[in-house]
Amino acid sequence: MEYEFILAERRDGVAVITLNRPDKLNALSFALMSEVDHSLTEYEDDDAIGAVVLTGAGDRAFSAGADIHEMAGLSSEELAKRAARRGEISWHVASYKSRSSAP
Repeated sequence: MEYEFILAERRDGVAVITLNRPDKLNALSFALMSEVDHSLTEYEDDDAIGAVVLTGAGDRAFSAGADIHEMAGLSSEELAKRAARRGEISWHVASYKSRSSAP
């Protein structure tokens, strides 16, 4: 799948996900986080992937964190909905386990 905000590639059993917004210090926009989640789901279903490396493009920062500029002007309901989804995605990143590393 083609992504807009990340680069995703496979290298000899290792998946590499690169946050690709170096002009924004790889700030974690909602769209970028959704792409990371989608990519991780694909890698979980791939028996050939044993590990995932998460990195950032550019030489200034891995990631500046949440993209607060994107949040300006959103309703409190939309902010709450996005915060809940971000939490789910963050947990997916933290608890990722490939099939090939499963016991």
